[in-house]
Amino acid sequence: MSVSGTAVGAPRTESGRTERRRPPRATARDTVRVLTRVLAPGVARGVVVPRPWTGRLGLDRFADAEINRLRDRYGLGPLRLAVPGRSVALILDEGHARRVLSGEFPPVGRERRSALAHYTFGSAPAHQTAGSPDAEVEPPGDVERIVREEIRPLAADGTIGWDEVRPALRRAVRRIVLGDTARDDELLTGLLDRLRTDANWGYLRRRRDPVRWRFLARIRAHLRRAGRAEGTGTVPESLVERAPLLLAELEDAGAVAYRALGLLAAHPGAPAEARADVTYLQAAVREARRLWPDEPAVLRDTRRKTRWDGAELPAGTTLVVPTVWLHRPARFAPVASTLPPDPALRTATAMIKSLIDGYDVRPAGPGGLIPMPRTLHPSELRFSFRRARE
Repeated sequence: MSVSGTAVGAPRTESGRTERRRPPRATARDTVRVLTRVLAPGVARGVVVPRPWTGRLGLDRFADAEINRLRDRYGLGPLRLAVPGRSVALILDEGHARRVLSGEFPPVGRERRSALAHYTFGSAPAHQTAGSPDAEVEPPGDVERIVREEIRPLAADGTIGWDEVRPALRRAVRRIVLGDTARDDELLTGLLDRLRTDANWGYLRRRRDPVRWRFLARIRAHLRRAGRAEGTGTVPESLVERAPLLLAELEDAGAVAYRALGLLAAHPGAPAEARADVTYLQAAVREARRLWPDEPAVLRDTRRKTRWDGAELPAGTTLVVPTVWLHRPARFAPVASTLPPDPALRTATAMIKSLIDGYDVRPAGPGGLIPMPRTLHPSELRFSFRRARE
């Protein structure tokens, strides 16, 4: 396959011109199976904000078997789905997944854009997210110092769960993004929760504009108090547009960090190695993101007719890469998405460092963390801390 668009060895007609054909098309029955067994469990879990109860049902346990069945029947795809009024293609091949993630296609498709529109403002949703390379989302706060001040005291209590970590993490995130005056503004985070819950439904739910404007007003006020306004007293729109993305991204990074703490606790000696080597710690964070991806699928839209191994997809096709399947097999690990390098990865790393610096961490409660479950919500984890041996 050639990423440039012309496939090597594509079938040719007698005239020598490349034959134009479309990738295989799933039957209506198989499309329903994809929707119910591969995509619906992720949608039920929550596209933007995970719903904890869905993980305990194990709804995604059929995804791998279903995708392997489709590969056996239709080949490596992309497999066009029989969706009325839309061109949708399911990615079934490692090389195709790499291409989708290579940057050739817009990083924010129509579904993602409709979700972001519930809690973002201005032009940001159309061209960037907090993790995109050109987003310029470096927050003004001192990340490591703030995270340590808010998170570190929790370890001294001996045993902590997500119910203790989450409020401290949210205080840290508000300080990092909006300044110290936002530390105790729980109303702002509550407004964001309401908007992101609506975002799970995308364009199926109307935007709550009154809630959005209240949320926006509080962001502007905090940025102004933090000294981020210009000489005229006006806060730059670029800062206002980035703030909701950062608030969401950094809180999600905290959930990833908490799962990564579970990985460290489940392997004897891992916490000590993580304390000594920050690259090892970052690898644990990325591995947690791979094992428990935030989004049920990677979606990209084609801007023009696109060639795939001699076949052709029309412009405007939505490419679907199911992350539950993509992230788990070892052979696909290199294409699994990771946390953006900065500031989310730095925030997640700082959070774990603040908890394990000088402490050994162990699973708390019956059963421990071995084996780690396929679907893991942070609320399912609880840890105990004790002084590390010198």
